[in-house]
Amino acid sequence: MASAGRGTKRMPREQREREVLAVAATEFGRAGFAAASLARIAEQSGISKAMVLSYFRSKEELFAACAEEAGRNLAEHIEPVLARAGTAPAMAQATLSAIFTALRDRPYDWNLLVDRSAPEGPARAAARAARNRIAEQAGRGVGLAAGLNALDGPDDLEVLARIWMHAVAATVGWWIEHPERSVEEMTARTGRVIGAVFGVPLGP
Repeated sequence: MASAGRGTKRMPREQREREVLAVAATEFGRAGFAAASLARIAEQSGISKAMVLSYFRSKEELFAACAEEAGRNLAEHIEPVLARAGTAPAMAQATLSAIFTALRDRPYDWNLLVDRSAPEGPARAAARAARNRIAEQAGRGVGLAAGLNALDGPDDLEVLARIWMHAVAATVGWWIEHPERSVEEMTARTGRVIGAVFGVPLGP
């Protein structure tokens, strides 16, 4: 990745922090918390490690800020789909489109949120809170779409929501390995694959 901050020494602090967050989210998402390097984040941001730590007091705090932003970005794309409701296949397809759109320029956000190498404390708590919010949305989506008469109560719905999230995680992981694929292509492909698994074509 090219250095984001080269030649921008007088950049306003807020803009600089956002650039550091963008670089850090990619570093954490690619390498994981344990292997991520503050020195590498600083270099790619075009500033010193000391300056990174003047904005975010520790690696843990920087990871937490990245996790909060990643979770907010995903949740804000998903929420309008839930507000519209609709049939189960249409909601599933619209949710997939929302997720891939949210990750278009931030493909490593999902990895960051499920990173098990983050230590207990602010870093893991922020990632857990973001995951819980998305899980809550998945649960609501499953509930709204429940023309699922074969399911037996809230425990079945919770299991289905978890299956959905793991299926999305798997396809996001595949997308990271094939970054040339478009949002539209990934939405259609994931809809076909998940639809085949559940025996219900997804779509409008």
